[in-house]
This record gives sequence, structure tokens and C-alpha cells, in this order.
Amino acid sequence: KAKEQFSSRYLRGLTTGFENYVSLLGADDFKKSMDGHYNGVGTDINLNIQMTAYGEEKELGYFSTGMRDLVGLCMRFALVDALFAEEEPFLVLDDPFVNLDQNKTKAALTFLKQIGEDYQIIYFTCHESRAI
Repeated sequence: KAKEQFSSRYLRGLTTGFENYVSLLGADDFKKSMDGHYNGVGTDINLNIQMTAYGEEKELGYFSTGMRDLVGLCMRFALVDALFAEEEPFLVLDDPFVNLDQNKTKAALTFLKQIGEDYQIIYFTCHESRAI
């Protein structure tokens, strides 16, 4: 019963938000990082993230640590949106881009600037290459 209530109350908004954040981050970057074999990303009722690549659904563990970090960040922002629909919480990010290569870091920092227009974000990093 709780799962049904969760599904009807949060899952649709969570999934939509997640897909929006992935597109904000740049689906083209996902496509490039998988040699054009990326077809989509989504969640199931248990909040497991599935990405379709090479014509098959793959669990997130199939992908690189950097890719998992980016997709996980999109999920966390979507959760914040779903859980705090009427409030505007501040967000604390402690060096979330440490596992990203240079191209993904650039896309992630642009993503963070866009999200910063809607949320107050406290962003910590220990390396100037990941500074905004």
C-alpha cells in the first residue's frame, strides 16, 4: 500500500524531474560518452536507475564512476524537487564531480550554474579545475 501511495504521489514527478535534469545536463554528452549508443534513462518504482544503451536496459553499475555520479546527481535533484514542492531548501554539494573527466566536469559545472538559478547551493571543491 505504501508503495502504491508513493507511486501515485511522487514517482511521476520524480521521473519527469529526473529526465529533465538529465536533459539539462546534456543527453548529447551521454550519447558521446557511449559512442552514440545511448537511448534513454529512467527509473522504476524502486528508484533503480536504468539506462538504455546498445539496445538493452543496463543497470547503472554497468557505466563508469563518473557517469554514475552524474546520473545520481540528477536523481538527487529530482528527489529534492519531489519532496520539497512547496519549500526551497538550500543544497550542500561536497565535491560531487571528483570522478569526472574534463568534458563531463565542464558540462556538470554548467548544469550547476543553471540549477543555482532555482536553488541556493553551497558547493565545496578541493581542486580549482572544478571551481565555478
